[in-house]
Amino acid sequence: RVRQLPDVDSAGGVYLTPMELGSIGQGTWAIAEGQPETSATANSNPIVNYQSATPGYFRAMSIPLLRGRMFSEEDRATSPRVTLISESTAAAFFPGQDPVGKRFKAASFNANQRNIEGVWRTVIGVVGNVRYKGLHEVQLDMYDPPAQTTVGVTTSLVVRLKPGQERNALGVAAAIQTQARQQDPQALVSGIMMLEDVVNKEIAPWRFSAWVFTLFAALAFVLAMLGLFSLVALDVSNRRREFAIRIAVGATGGHIVGGVFRAAAMRAGIGIGRGL
Repeated sequence: RVRQLPDVDSAGGVYLTPMELGSIGQGTWAIAEGQPETSATANSNPIVNYQSATPGYFRAMSIPLLRGRMFSEEDRATSPRVTLISESTAAAFFPGQDPVGKRFKAASFNANQRNIEGVWRTVIGVVGNVRYKGLHEVQLDMYDPPAQTTVGVTTSLVVRLKPGQERNALGVAAAIQTQARQQDPQALVSGIMMLEDVVNKEIAPWRFSAWVFTLFAALAFVLAMLGLFSLVALDVSNRRREFAIRIAVGATGGHIVGGVFRAAAMRAGIGIGRGL
């Protein structure tokens, strides 16, 4: 129903949106087909970021399908368990292989910490990497269809607006709230935000550092120019008699100015060279 709104291009559900909890997420141990099914194997493997998502989420986020297929209506709770993995997960667990059709398990320890519990899933596709826990690092991701998960319930809705409709985001948000109340009068739609704002918040420390660096660089440049101007002014003041004699014997103004600039350029070149 949200996808049918006039200003909406695509929409889909997901467990945790990118950078929703900062560096925190739903991490899980994982085992690939062919590895020993032991806790030692799970401990030695990298932690995988667990997600569940509807097919529309990947379109709304422009996450490409690199190989295989996406989830479909056939991936129900009673169907064989399937999963999508990211490109980085495929490289970590199935190096040099095509992971589509292979089995993958998101594991958890049982009480005695000796056996691995969990359900084997068949990898049906590989999707692009997403920076869920920050812009500085690419995580290993896996996705389950919502009908086959009991952990990562899709509580977030990601909506992509049609081109040119970004200014109507608040109106679309109000329409989404209306749709939710029509489905359930007790439903609460909160935490509405633009993904651009999420990214801006994430890069704010970097942007601040860049501005501070630029400010100090500009200050250093101004101080260097003032210093060079002072040297040139002092040089001109000390050489006034020399300039008068040169002009008296036939030197032009251009020759005088050129000599001053050559001396200034030599000093600037020495300073820049030493600085580098």
